[in-house]
Amino acid sequence: LIFGVSILATQMSRPYIPLLVEDVNAGAANLASAIGLVAGTAALVGALISPLAGPLGDRVGFRRVLAGSLLGAGTMLILMPFAPSVAALAAVAGVYGALQASTQAMVFGLVAVEVAPERRSATLNLILLPLYLAGIIGPTLGAAASSVGGITAPFIAAGFVFLIGGIAVTASLRRATSARR
Repeated sequence: LIFGVSILATQMSRPYIPLLVEDVNAGAANLASAIGLVAGTAALVGALISPLAGPLGDRVGFRRVLAGSLLGAGTMLILMPFAPSVAALAAVAGVYGALQASTQAMVFGLVAVEVAPERRSATLNLILLPLYLAGIIGPTLGAAASSVGGITAPFIAAGFVFLIGGIAVTASLRRATSARR
């Protein structure tokens, strides 16, 4: 479910990044370069940080890193439309890329350590189902949000999807901690 939340939020907002860059770029001639900077920064930082998320999850707990990544990614998406410049937007997108990649690393880490070996194959066969569903539902929700609230709305709506997932994981952590006491 949390993997689906992460992909859903990403699919709601990702198609609108070039339009957001165009808005922040304010008619400057270097639009293609600006889009490449923002999208490339997010992808590069995500690729570089993702391998570091696993050891962090081993040290502090996969669910803790997952909760923090979801909450952070949601916050970054909400901040994106308010970036004052393309450079600031690229920085926010880079942090978002790192957090979103960490979210996915934690989901797969949890599957690896918590699903019984005899059920792991079946679980991994179904783990892409949220990707497929979110690939249909996410852009539809993003389009609905943008038709109501403009270019800012898909980012804010997607940010709240991430935040809801982060709050749910945080609540489950608190319940588990309380149950152990």
